[in-house]
Amino acid sequence: MTLNELLVEWSYRTKKGYPDMGNPSDILILKEILESLDLPSEEIIPNLEEGTKASNSRKAIAFILQSKYAKEHGFKKMSNPYRIGNLDGIDKDRFLEILLDLFNNPEITIHDPGSSPNTSSKYNLFEFELEGEGLVQIYLAGGANKGEKYEQDILARIQSSLGNSMDEIQYDDIKKLFQTIGLDPTKFSGDDAQFMGAADTKRQVSFDGPADLGSKVADIVIDTEPKTYLSIKNRKGSGIYNGGNVTFIRMEGEKAIFDQSKYNENPLFREIFEACGIDPQKIADGINSYITGTGEKSEWQSSTSIDLSKIKKLLASSFGYGYWYVREKAKNNIFVHYINDEQGAYDMVGDLQSNAVKIKYPGTTSKNMEIVIQTDSKVFVQEEGRTPLAYQIVMRNASGKILPMRFNIRTNK
Repeated sequence: MTLNELLVEWSYRTKKGYPDMGNPSDILILKEILESLDLPSEEIIPNLEEGTKASNSRKAIAFILQSKYAKEHGFKKMSNPYRIGNLDGIDKDRFLEILLDLFNNPEITIHDPGSSPNTSSKYNLFEFELEGEGLVQIYLAGGANKGEKYEQDILARIQSSLGNSMDEIQYDDIKKLFQTIGLDPTKFSGDDAQFMGAADTKRQVSFDGPADLGSKVADIVIDTEPKTYLSIKNRKGSGIYNGGNVTFIRMEGEKAIFDQSKYNENPLFREIFEACGIDPQKIADGINSYITGTGEKSEWQSSTSIDLSKIKKLLASSFGYGYWYVREKAKNNIFVHYINDEQGAYDMVGDLQSNAVKIKYPGTTSKNMEIVIQTDSKVFVQEEGRTPLAYQIVMRNASGKILPMRFNIRTNK
């Protein structure tokens, strides 16, 4: 049987009339054909799969490079067919938004560095199915963002300082770090500190309150006994939760509507809305005002219906406990604080006043939904000399469209 005859036979026996390397049923048919011809299917099929995957990934990357996002974020082609250059150093959440917009909301899995099938120890791997083609794998390579760069810089300073006495360490921030955590650097070597945070792990917020997150959120771990977990933050702040698309605010014809059934399908979103006193119908109404240019403007207002206890649990869950919170300060200084237990997480949040939640619905001047929650954190006031701790919940479409909006929570600490 010639190669062309094999392809014709394979196509004829597939359900769609053409072979799909991403379809297990089609692969099984090919395996049967190859075995009937006494050909080594265990060698041929993996090579075909790899070739198809590389081809699909090249097509997807080429499409990204032709999009408006390529110039906006400095994407570039790389020799590796699975990698796209990330010169502006955007984070994985922004790249996820771009993929969802360009490829019609595919189901995307992000594999952290070093986790199968990700063979990179540094870059995140984005994996999804390209409609009509098959599996795509893209590494977002190069151009670390400022937060990741700070993590890498502080790791390099820690590693070069371990093995020396305090007097020999040339970095004031590392001296303060070692002194605060009670570490004798002469008892360790540079190999005892490892980078864990290239995946930029986000905390899963919950109304159950704080949990032990040390090993999960650590950016750097030092092999003390027990292990010392360090969560590193630069001065800019950080994203803590990417909740995906807000499906219950959707378009019906040319009008935005609030879909109660979709709202009920997402209990975490619903509970956040209820605790903060957010009216989802007002979001739809505000988007319609933006579309038509008539109605109310987007303006900040205090929420009149909030559950302070539930909100505090939610915010404390974003911190968790079981690690050292390490934050960059001005003039090469550093803020170091150990969150030891549940109460420690609640202390990070601090007190909430009755006017803690401010809301800005969409309106004629904005299509975005924004919520700011401010707290009086004794930890940050005492150590950093400024207040308040602020959380920002943002729902917006980052691709220039109106809907769907994506749900994200960030903090300024």
